Amino acid sequence: MFDSTHMKTRMRTIAMVLFSAVALFLMCGLMPNYAYAAAVDDVAAEIIGLKADPTAYSASDRAWVEGVLADYNALSDQDRADLDARHGHKDTDQPLGRVLEVAVWSVHSYDSIDNWTTLPDGIYDASTTPALSSSYSKGKSTSPRQKPWSVKSVTVSGGQATATITVESDTYPGLWMGGKTYPNTSSSGNCEFEGIPIDLNSTFYFAGVSSSMPIPIAFSLTTSIEEPAYVAYHTVTFRDGYTEGDEGILKSEEVEHGMGATAPEQLIRDGFVFYAWDKEFSNVTSDLTVNAIWHKEGVNYYTVTFYDGPDGNIIDTIENVEEGSLVTPPEVSKRPGYTFVGWDHPELLDNVTSDLTIIAQWMSDDEVSAEAVRKKIEAIPAVESLIGDTDNPAVAEAGKAYIAMTEAQRSLLDPKKEQLRLVRALIAVLPGDPFDINLDTQERVTTPIKTAQTAYGLLSEELQAQLDKEAPTSSRTYGRHLESAVWALDSLRPINDITILKDGTYSTGITSTSTRGKSTSARDTTLTVKSVTVKDGHVTATVECSGTSYQTLFIGGKKYENTQTEVGAKPQFEIPLNLNSTVHFSVKSKSATEETEAVAFEMTVSADEGSMTPDPKKEDDDKGGGSGGGTDGSNSPDGGSPSLGPSNSGGSNAGNLSSLLRTGSTGTGSSSANGALADSEASKSASSKSNNVAGKGGLATESASANGILPINLAPAIAGGTLFAASLGCLAFALRFVRREELLR
Repeated sequence: MFDSTHMKTRMRTIAMVLFSAVALFLMCGLMPNYAYAAAVDDVAAEIIGLKADPTAYSASDRAWVEGVLADYNALSDQDRADLDARHGHKDTDQPLGRVLEVAVWSVHSYDSIDNWTTLPDGIYDASTTPALSSSYSKGKSTSPRQKPWSVKSVTVSGGQATATITVESDTYPGLWMGGKTYPNTSSSGNCEFEGIPIDLNSTFYFAGVSSSMPIPIAFSLTTSIEEPAYVAYHTVTFRDGYTEGDEGILKSEEVEHGMGATAPEQLIRDGFVFYAWDKEFSNVTSDLTVNAIWHKEGVNYYTVTFYDGPDGNIIDTIENVEEGSLVTPPEVSKRPGYTFVGWDHPELLDNVTSDLTIIAQWMSDDEVSAEAVRKKIEAIPAVESLIGDTDNPAVAEAGKAYIAMTEAQRSLLDPKKEQLRLVRALIAVLPGDPFDINLDTQERVTTPIKTAQTAYGLLSEELQAQLDKEAPTSSRTYGRHLESAVWALDSLRPINDITILKDGTYSTGITSTSTRGKSTSARDTTLTVKSVTVKDGHVTATVECSGTSYQTLFIGGKKYENTQTEVGAKPQFEIPLNLNSTVHFSVKSKSATEETEAVAFEMTVSADEGSMTPDPKKEDDDKGGGSGGGTDGSNSPDGGSPSLGPSNSGGSNAGNLSSLLRTGSTGTGSSSANGALADSEASKSASSKSNNVAGKGGLATESASANGILPINLAPAIAGGTLFAASLGCLAFALRFVRREELLR
């Protein structure tokens, strides 16, 4: 009996399964088209970038055009058809397929023309035997103009073919092909172009320069004519080998291509014995001159064979070398990655007394480069004479060459003998006193310091440790000497002392650490930031020295004197400073003379700018003061990233001299947001300043995903995943529904 309920259940089940199938079809069938859309648009953009004028291309554009063509050919047939019909080029109303075709035809018009033919001399056209025919094409052009082109005739002279080409129009003053324009030679009627070299029985490309069109039009022409089979004859001339001019000719004969010649009868020459002919003539493929070879009676003759070296291939064999003669070696072909440096026994070639085997000698390009640098290092004077000689040319030249070497080339230098000697010299020439590295000398000393820094960083840790112990002078080791110079150079950077702190003096919430790096001095003097004073967002720090001898501090290209006048008081210096950063400076004692060297320090300063408040005793004076803003890192001398928030974080190289010397980095500030400002009294001002900074372009570096926008290349995957998940859900629901209906029955 018919069960209407059961039938409805079955119909609903079928409908859900069909829906799932349609969803799967959309995912599998439509998603590939979506995925390929970007590729099609990329190729379209490449084609739009091509030139519309075929005469604007040169032979050097071939790689560019063929690259676009390869991308076009990689598309599906449907995608190519769509591109062929798409418009959008700025210079022409032709579809993109025609624009690409014009570019391809244009660069191929530069193909070399081998217009040699076996046709006898004469003029050939459609009425001759053999008859000449041609067909033209304007390819994918959609222009309704029909102006047929044809090869009117071909003129053959001396086996070379040139064409007269005509077009059924009087509006073409020129024909362009391969970068050359041929003028119209007809005074009325159809235009004609004469003397054009072409390959017969082939297709060639050209452009018609029309007076009625803004851009020349690209065409192709295919010619057809029956060329007779080629049979060539060559002249073989036999000479006696010792007489000049016609008198030395023994015999001449015409030999069919590929056949052999017949040598003259037995030869006689007083005092000599005929040995052989100098060339093979059993398979003649070109005109040939064959000379007789003679040996003197009672004289020995030898063979000298030249080999290329590593592969054992013969470069040249010189036979019949008379005893005692001099042999000139052949030219040697280049080997990629190697340099020819001579022959293994060149002295034997000056007086040949036996059969010889001479082998080419090679050095890898890396070995050649290493040898060149090795010689520069050997030319460096003794280290003792280089102390402070910053401008020494031998050291500078060797250092520059060493830095330019590849890792493979440097590995060919002896680390302890050559690399270590160079780095010692590079460090020894640096100024010994950090105070001597100032704004006046900065330009002159920057390159030597950075070269020494880079070369030191290329050494192994073992060799660096050795230099950290060796001392070129009594006052410091090589490691400390280099470190002092690097720190002194870094101390010249302008101080970008911007803070979000409001005006006032702060003595709490600030921490600082100082180090003398690789100094071997037993003195444990330290410098500490005691407090900072903020005025209009600028920071002035009070730095105190634990000892009493230092009286002058050098930072930012300026000198700052001890502000303490009380006898026995610890020296203090009021200097501009970057909070949350690592800085370098130098100090010199009160007893120092001109010859006394300053001491270089590194100091890292940390401050919680989001929660700090001015000292209570200063608070009344600070009311109404403005708050600082974030720094625009794009304007910093280090080229760092712009601030995206209101506080600054310190440089990355604090306390890490090994990293500093290896990488050449001297530490730069980076910016970070500080959420603690939300409840601070200066939050509004800081927010305003931060927004101003962000307005300079700092936020432009944020990724699209950070703004909630997914990268475009994830769209197909997300859409596909969504469809797939929906389809599986529908199918599971349908099966569950069917199972439930079955159970209910």
